[in-house]
Amino acid sequence: MELAWQGANRTTVRLNDATNLPVPGMVLEDVGLNAVLPLFAQFTNRNLLRWPDLPAASFSLRAAAKDRAGAARILEKALVAKDLSIIPDGEKFLMIVPNSKAAVVKPHAPSAKASTDGGSKTQAAAPGLGGAGQEPLQAGIIDFRGADLNQVADIYALMLGRKLDHGERLPAGGTITFATVTSMTREDAVYALETLLRWSGIKLVPVGEDELHAVRDREY
Repeated sequence: MELAWQGANRTTVRLNDATNLPVPGMVLEDVGLNAVLPLFAQFTNRNLLRWPDLPAASFSLRAAAKDRAGAARILEKALVAKDLSIIPDGEKFLMIVPNSKAAVVKPHAPSAKASTDGGSKTQAAAPGLGGAGQEPLQAGIIDFRGADLNQVADIYALMLGRKLDHGERLPAGGTITFATVTSMTREDAVYALETLLRWSGIKLVPVGEDELHAVRDREY
């Protein structure tokens, strides 16, 4: 496996899961956090829930990694060295938060059994995003790269079979980055978007039969 970014910043990662081959290497040269976290997600096979205001950081390292697990451990060490906490959340997620927020976040991802049992069976499905009794959402179907909060809130509402009441203005300039690297249920995806919106100070509450209203969430 080889991944490379060209330009001023470059990283090259060569991995082979066959243990009888020579140990490959990982080279990062002044690589930013936005390039390192997708690699970490792939190597851990977890979907990353990123705190909205992660500190800027750059990474330079040369290390041997004979497989994905080894590469994940190398990157985990590098992330922790930048004052970031990596918090497991269920079977599919990792929370990436500043150390100062580690004590306030609350991992509570749906369990595999709860998701299999159907969760919110009465919720309508958003087009293309699955629903009760449908196939799981495939890896890569959600890919927000600095998505506007209004866009994310609209998709969250659709996944619940509702529409967003736009009477309440969401914080200007707020963005969310989230990409799925594993398949997941719609319940998993709803949980992820709800968590990321709440970390951005937004809670969406039901109004009437088919709307969601945005209120300020100051818990985080």
